[in-house]
Amino acid sequence: PSLKVDIRTLHLPGVLKPHPFDPSDGLDMTEIAALAVVNNPKLKVARAERGIARAQLLAAGLLPDPKWDLSLDHPTGAGVQAYSLSLGYPIQRLITRRADVKAAKAAVRKADLDLLWQEWQVAQKAKLLFVQWHMQEKRLHLIKAFKGRSPFSYEKAMKAMDRGELTLETGSPFLAAMMDADKRLNALEREHLQTRHELLALLGLSPAMRLPLVKIPPLPPWPSFQASLVRHRPDLLALKAGYESQESRLRSAVLARFPGLTFGLDRARDTDGVHTLGFSLTLRFPLWNRNRGEIAVQKATRERLRAEYQARLNQAVGDIRRLQEAQALLRKQHTRLKEQLSALEPIVAKAREAFASGNLDALRYVSLEENLLNRREDMIGLEQASWEVYIASQTLAGSLW
Repeated sequence: PSLKVDIRTLHLPGVLKPHPFDPSDGLDMTEIAALAVVNNPKLKVARAERGIARAQLLAAGLLPDPKWDLSLDHPTGAGVQAYSLSLGYPIQRLITRRADVKAAKAAVRKADLDLLWQEWQVAQKAKLLFVQWHMQEKRLHLIKAFKGRSPFSYEKAMKAMDRGELTLETGSPFLAAMMDADKRLNALEREHLQTRHELLALLGLSPAMRLPLVKIPPLPPWPSFQASLVRHRPDLLALKAGYESQESRLRSAVLARFPGLTFGLDRARDTDGVHTLGFSLTLRFPLWNRNRGEIAVQKATRERLRAEYQARLNQAVGDIRRLQEAQALLRKQHTRLKEQLSALEPIVAKAREAFASGNLDALRYVSLEENLLNRREDMIGLEQASWEVYIASQTLAGSLW
């Protein structure tokens, strides 16, 4: 099966490149992120909640209903039955309607952007789990290869020592190394299983499902994220939309402080049978209240949103710079570790030959093999850390893929 979505219908603040979704050839990082956005259970709930903002927009645009008043008076003596019929309409609602609708439209856009930011974070979380799963796979293969290179397994070494074919001095380094490798392998298998379950839960899939994940790609070049920070990041755009909505709410509150007016048409008949036709005006006189409390609340809310936006923007820029420095440090460490491995690998290869010919004791040989294993694990750790920093920077800058 394949999934096709026209990205032009998503109303995203940025531009996404089309990416085919076809699980038949395995799922890559982008396909995992897309599947998480489409199928995550919490996002499905969030999309349902978005309808509340749209309902509020509908309510803001509705015109008020007219008001009918009818009264009857029955004379106790001579005369005819009197009645009064009036039709009134609140004019005040028409004055604030435009500002209310504008506020509701901005609130809908804010709700859409808040949802997009949640989708953004779920997509990046899926990418992180994808990377974590692959790096754990690499470490598992590395430790298993280390165990496979040993001339003695734990069980064979114990039997050989029982038969007297292997001395304690020769066998103990291998026993210690194998026990340590088994301990690391067991812990890593538990971590790997936990990562798999977290990824399946994020994707909204059954825990028993097997994911056909493709190999992790090379780390992309490090782009300049700060230029797109304000333009593409959904949470910052949502705060701007919230501020615009609050501006309109404040305007509505200011308009509501003016005299409230209700216009009515009246028709009546008194007990003498005289019919009258006229109109009425009902005026709310703003003497003490003047809606000052509501205006103060809306002003304070607007100021809070402005401060929140600036604080979020400052934090995002600072976090981007911190992550860029972390990436530069990781590159230096990667270069240094690569040089160390280039020097260590031929030494260990010669040590294997020397040990096989009996020219190197077991303790020194095992020490060199363990040192090489540790350095290779460090290299995988640096690769994973580099990916995590890159993905975190994408999230902070609002760059999806």
